[in-house]
Parts: sequence; C-alpha cells; structure tokens
Amino acid sequence: MSHSSVSQRGDTYAVYAPQRIAPYVEDHFADSEMVSLRLNQLQTIHHITDVVSHVDTLDAVYQEALFGMQRLLGVRRAALLLCDADRVMRFRAWSGVSPEYRSTVEGHSPWPPDDHDPQPILVSDAWKEPLLRAWHEHFVRENIRGVASFPLRYQGRLLGKFMVYYDQPHDFDTVEVRLAETIANQVAFATERQRVEDALRQANQQLTAWVAKLEQRTHEISLLNEMGDKLQTSMTLDDAYAVIADFTQALFATAQGALYILNPEHNLMEAVVAWGNLPHAGRRFPPDACWALRHGRACVMDESQRGLSCQHISTTDNHTYLCVPLLAQNETLGILHIELNPGAPALLHDDEGQFNEANEKLAVALADHAALALANLRLRETLRSQAIRDPLTGLFNRRYMEETLTREVHRAARRGTTLGIIMLDIDHFKRFNDSYGHQAGDALLRALGSYLQERTRGEDIACRYGGDEFILILPETPLSVLEQRADQLRIGITRLEIEHYRAMIGQVTLSAGVAIFPDHGLTGDAVLRAADTALYRAKTEGRNRIFTAGAADAPPARA
Repeated sequence: MSHSSVSQRGDTYAVYAPQRIAPYVEDHFADSEMVSLRLNQLQTIHHITDVVSHVDTLDAVYQEALFGMQRLLGVRRAALLLCDADRVMRFRAWSGVSPEYRSTVEGHSPWPPDDHDPQPILVSDAWKEPLLRAWHEHFVRENIRGVASFPLRYQGRLLGKFMVYYDQPHDFDTVEVRLAETIANQVAFATERQRVEDALRQANQQLTAWVAKLEQRTHEISLLNEMGDKLQTSMTLDDAYAVIADFTQALFATAQGALYILNPEHNLMEAVVAWGNLPHAGRRFPPDACWALRHGRACVMDESQRGLSCQHISTTDNHTYLCVPLLAQNETLGILHIELNPGAPALLHDDEGQFNEANEKLAVALADHAALALANLRLRETLRSQAIRDPLTGLFNRRYMEETLTREVHRAARRGTTLGIIMLDIDHFKRFNDSYGHQAGDALLRALGSYLQERTRGEDIACRYGGDEFILILPETPLSVLEQRADQLRIGITRLEIEHYRAMIGQVTLSAGVAIFPDHGLTGDAVLRAADTALYRAKTEGRNRIFTAGAADAPPARA
C-alpha cells in the first residue's frame, strides 16, 4: 500500500508519492548544512579580523589565527612560521606539532627568497608525493598525510607561512584555499602593521633621544660660554680657580673632582680647589705620577685598568675617573681630575659605568677653556708684576710705592689711623761693591729683598726705593711699634748669611729712618721726606742705627 500527498493548485490537484519528495528534502537539509558551515566560516573570519584590529600583541593574533585555521579546515594540527632578520623561517605558534618535527622542518621554505608572488602549496598525500620523498620518514612518524603551506605575503614580500596537517589524505577545494588565504593575509597584515609601528616607535624614541642629547649639548655649550665670560672677567687666579670648579660641578653634577696646578718652583702638582667628597683633595704629586700628563692627552681609568691607575690615585679608590691636562702654548699648567660616583646617573656615563665619548669631549673642551684663561691670567699677572715690582729683589718698585703711599695716606686720614714709614739703607754698599763686585752686590740686594718679604705682615708694603735704599709702609702701626720693628730688622740683617759663588760674604749692617703720619707730615711726600731726613741723620751719626723723624735731640737708638 502506498501513500500519496495531494496538493491543490486552483481547481487542479497534483498527487506526489513519498519516494518523489525524498530527494527534495535531502537537498534542503544539505543546503542547510552548507549554509551553516559557511556561516561558521564567516564568523571565524570575522573574529580573526576583529582580533587583528583590536588586539595589541602579535602573539595573541597568531594564536587566534592558528585556532581559526584549525576550525576552518577541520584539522587538529597547524603551525605558523615567520621569517627572522636573516629570512629564515622560525616557528612562532603551533598546535599538535611535536618538538622533533619542529626542529626538523624549522628554517625550510618551499618558496625561493626572491619569489615576489608565492602561491599556496597543497599536497593531498605526503606519503605518495615524490617531491617530498626526503621528508617521508618524518611524515610517517608524525602520521601526516595531507599537507598545505599558505604563504604570508605583503606587497611582494614573504613574511612567513601557515602550515596545516591532515591525518588522512585530503583534497583541498577552492573554498578551503580561499579561506586559508584570507586568514594568512590577515596575519600578514597584522605582522607588517606591527613592524611599521615598531619602526615608528623606535624612530620616535631615537628622535626623542636625539632631541634630549641636543638639548643637553646646547645646555653644555651655554655653560661653557658662560664660564668663558666669567673667566675673562676674573681678576686673579684664585677667582679663576673658583669659576672652573663651579662650572665643572654644573656640567658634571654628580661627579667629584679637583683642579691641580703645577708649582714650577717645586715641580709639583698642587690641588688649588676641590669639590665633592674627594678623599685625596689637597694632595701634591710630581707631574709624572699622572698618565694624562705623561701622554699629554685626556686619560680615562676604570676598574679594568686599575693596575694602571695614576700614582696620585689611592689603590683603594674604586671610582672611574678622568684626568685632562691643562695645556696652553705648549706649556703644562695643571690637570682637571673628575671622578664618577658609584650609581651616578646615565647622563654621565654609558651602560658599563664609563665616561662616554661625549662626556670625555666635554671635559676636554672645559679644560681647554680653563687652560687658555689661566694662561692669559698668568701673563696678565706677570706683566702687572713686571710693571710694579723690582726685577732684582722681587719687592715693589718706586712707582708702585709712590701710588700706594698716596692711597694709604688718604685711607689713614679717613679712618683717623696712623701710617708708618721705615726707610732703610745698606751701610757702605759702595765699598761692598768695590770689594766683592757688582754680582755680589746684586746677591746682597736679592737676599735683603727676601729678608724683608719674610719679616713683613701681609698688609705691609716692602719696596725698593732705588739703589740700596728700601722703604717699608706699615698701616695702622704705632710709633713705638714702628721703632721696634725697625730695630729688629737692623739687628736681623747682621745675622743674614749671604752666599756668592759658594763663598760666604762678610756681615753687612743697615741704617734706618722712621716717620709716621700724621705726626711727621700730612702728606705722603712730607712723611717720606721726614723719614729720609731721619735716615740721613742715622748715617751721619755713625750708621748701623735707627733714628726717628723730629727727634733730633733724642739719644740715638742702641747700636
């Protein structure tokens, strides 16, 4: 017995047997399954696209793309490989692939490096493919039959590949290939986008670093220029030393150091100024104790060269340091010594804790500025000294004495204080020259000059008035003290040992006249004439004695 179905179409009825309806029902269900499959595939593609657009890390993109590829193609094993800097394929993400297999196939690319349009490579059964005979053992061990390689390409460049593996032989249809290529293109786009972003980020960081360095160099140049201006206006060497120390600290804020100046008289380097916690500040050392002075150029020392440290550095010091010689007009003036403190900021040194090239150049530029300024100041002081000092005795000359006497008289008048003058004269100096010669006379004058400098106060002014006459100007000194000082000098000169050509010269004596402002005159010239008159009286009364102006009726000083 058969069943039938009746359908009315207007006034006409059609009869369908069940066996005739079945094919239509089967086609309907097949179409529904295909629609559902395509919908799932599109959802997978959409999800991967969303991940590529919003996920920040490439690893997350690669993992999602790998899982999506497995879902789209229905495989349990897949892998993603990317080209490294040397264009070698390296595994980046994988699923179900053994370590042995990864180590075997890593680095292999089915496309030549110069292939600008690589196409997918599809192998339905790897066990039967003659071109893959060399890999047959690995495929059998891994139970891999169907294999597909989908290139990751972007604008003609090969970035990597997707690999999918089937346990059974598999014939790839057009839809599968297009879907796999879509995912591969998404991953290639994400990889290239990340590369561009990384390149831009790196370029921005580099630009930021360049701007920071440029700002730092501008700041350093500004400080060097400012230091140069201050050095040009420095009146004394001590002022210049202080300026150099201040600006070295400003340029090397976290460092410590010292400025050493050569003392030519003793051939020693002496620390004239130091800053920071420098344990060896104030040391004196010979020039050959510093490598920088030996080589005549900047010298950097660190832990690796501790055995070659300068001798002026203690062997217990563990700081990295820099010594820069101060050279001007082929003359060594001193050295600039800078030490880095442990943990100093990277602005001063590189990652290894060393002075970098830029900071070494900065220290050299600073030392050059300092050396030139110090040389100019020394020259200026030398010229000034030559203008106001007697070259034979080293005492102030007559011109300086006259200017100073006028100034000191005005100062004493304003303050209501006294100003004493002692005029000295070597007894029988002409006879001395005739007996021993003029060179011996010069030796005597030099010895007397040194003797007066050693026995005068810092505020006293010792001058050579001319020939064998000397004048001492003593501010704020009472007359009694003035007479006592003059007599001490008279007695002391008799004990002076003077050597000429390795022979001792006979004993010498001197006479002196003492006068004081305002008692013996209201002007410098008046007081000077009074002292000269007193000296003349000491000479005429027998020499080797002291007389005070205005005391003609007083007994002479003790001989």
